[in-house]
Amino acid sequence: MSEQIGFVLLAVVCGLVAGLAVASKRRPADAGVAADAATARMEARLEVQAAELRRLADTAATRDLAGEQLHAGVEGARRALQELTVREQERRGTDAEQREVIRRLSTVLAGGASKGRAG
Repeated sequence: MSEQIGFVLLAVVCGLVAGLAVASKRRPADAGVAADAATARMEARLEVQAAELRRLADTAATRDLAGEQLHAGVEGARRALQELTVREQERRGTDAEQREVIRRLSTVLAGGASKGRAG
C-alpha cells in the first residue's frame, strides 16, 4: 500500500510538472495571440481615426473652396459696380453736353435779343 501511495504521489507530481510545462508553453502563445489581438484593435482604432481626420480635412477643403468662390463672386460684383459707376459718370457728362447743345440751338432758333429772330 505504501508503494501504491508512492506511485500515486509520483504520478501526481509528474502530472503537475507536465501540466505546468504545457501551461508555460501555451501562455506565451496565448499572450502572443492576445498581443496580436490588442495590436489589431489598436490598428483598427487608428484606421478609424485616420478616416475621421481625412473626412474633416475634406470638409475643411470644401469650406475653403466655397469661401474662395464666394470671395471671387464678391470681387466680381465690386468690379461690375465700379464699371456701372464709371458709365453713369460718363453718361452724366454726355447728358450735360447735350443739354448745352440743345440750349444753344434753342437760343439760335428762337433768336437772340440783339439779333432778332432767325429766319
